Amino acid sequence: MVKVLVLGATGYIGFPLCQSLLRASHTVYGLARDPKKAARLAQNEIIPVLGSNEDRKLYVELIRDERIDVVVDSTSANASDSVRTIESIVALGRERLEADRARGWSPGKLGYIYVSGMWVHGSSPEPINDFSLVGVPGAPAQPPSIVSWRPAVERQILAYRDALDVMIVRPALLYGRGNPLWKILFDPLLAAAKEGSSGVVSVRADPDAMIPLVHLDDTVSGLHQAVERLPLVSGTNAWPVFDLVTSRENLRVIVEVAGRELGFRGKVLCTGVGDDGLAEAMSCGVRGDSSRARDLLDWHPKFRGMVDGIERYAMSFMAMKEVSPTSTI
Repeated sequence: MVKVLVLGATGYIGFPLCQSLLRASHTVYGLARDPKKAARLAQNEIIPVLGSNEDRKLYVELIRDERIDVVVDSTSANASDSVRTIESIVALGRERLEADRARGWSPGKLGYIYVSGMWVHGSSPEPINDFSLVGVPGAPAQPPSIVSWRPAVERQILAYRDALDVMIVRPALLYGRGNPLWKILFDPLLAAAKEGSSGVVSVRADPDAMIPLVHLDDTVSGLHQAVERLPLVSGTNAWPVFDLVTSRENLRVIVEVAGRELGFRGKVLCTGVGDDGLAEAMSCGVRGDSSRARDLLDWHPKFRGMVDGIERYAMSFMAMKEVSPTSTI
């Protein structure tokens, strides 16, 4: 049984990850910003920690007092917040190693898993994998502007392997369970459907983009395996970076078939990404590979692709809009 602290425990990835870990009898703590979210965690048997990702003193003390084994950062925080979080945890990791050595114990490192994303690879026709360079000269492509900071954060995490057992998990573009990221593409189609329009709707997307995808449930199972296999991977000195991708599909086709399921009967026109940073990221197309995740993490994804089950995913998106009409990314 592992003690896990999940940062971003009430979020799109963090909450189902907490539930998955609980089903395997792990002890799970979750950070929550307000009492209502903390109550939701408690109701689901996740031990709530009331505070924000900026309350580093709070969760550092928790990690120390409860001797947490693994911290999972699923917050999608910006560059400065991510760096401060990492620096707080690595300081605690060094403190733990020194204290264990002073007691004559065999040092056991604190684990840290960072949820990044395959957008760091940018768009490239070349096949890429976990070992591909990202965000530096000589990389197959450069990341889109909204995540241009993330490769530097990844490098900083990897530099702390002397003090922490670290792992970086990079899901492809997630779908399923009403992922609000798809608002940028689906909202115009849903609005046109509600208006009864059968004309032309323009969306910000590259019509030729072949994008890597992974279902939320498969991402959660990959992160679950990462938590349980972190000491093993660290002990073998294997490269601790894993891309999670299960399909590669044409973005224009996804938008067109989703439009029909959302009730739109007109024509969808993909106009390119323009200067929209999120549209640029959503259109990132790479040929990814997850063979190392399957081999080293024993990851067994179940979902075949987005178009294959688009009627369910469109239904889920519409339900998310009804439940949380003001949901933000």
